[in-house]
Amino acid sequence: MVDLLGFLESGPKTTEEVVTSLRKTGVAEMTIHRNLRKLARDGQILRLPILDGERWTSLYALPRHKREAVTLSGFIPLKYEYKTLFGVISGAIERLQERLLRNPTVDEVLLDVHENPESPRLREAVYKIGSGIGWHPPGPAEVREARVRQDKLLRLARSLRKGGGLSRLADPREVEEAQRYAQKYPEAVK
Repeated sequence: MVDLLGFLESGPKTTEEVVTSLRKTGVAEMTIHRNLRKLARDGQILRLPILDGERWTSLYALPRHKREAVTLSGFIPLKYEYKTLFGVISGAIERLQERLLRNPTVDEVLLDVHENPESPRLREAVYKIGSGIGWHPPGPAEVREARVRQDKLLRLARSLRKGGGLSRLADPREVEEAQRYAQKYPEAVK
């Protein structure tokens, strides 16, 4: 068997790095791939699917290098396939639009899907997927206006909950919207 474990001692490597380096020693490419699959299946090495540019590849590492592999610069270990990533990001954008009453920021989207907001590749994915569904990053004025609107809805919803007089003075459409918002997000109306 090819000494893949020894080769991975220095840290995580992509499939291309492993194949390129070991091909120079005269090992056949199919042997390298077969051994990588066997070691990953046996749990001796980790295989993380990553998006490298526009294509999927794998990152291989020893179990003790897991943290380094996950945070390796320039790569995104994703727990999603691309089709699923589209669904996860577009779903998060839609959920946050309803809750925040505005377009969410990139950081808010990535935090909602439990991903690192500092990852440049994931940020790029949010921009690409978001622009395809009509999302754009909010400007400071849009954030301020949405906060004012949300604050007004929450005050009105709290007043309705307590049976206060504020609801009698408000526009019936606003009262209806506040009731819907309070039903959908009861934890916000405390």
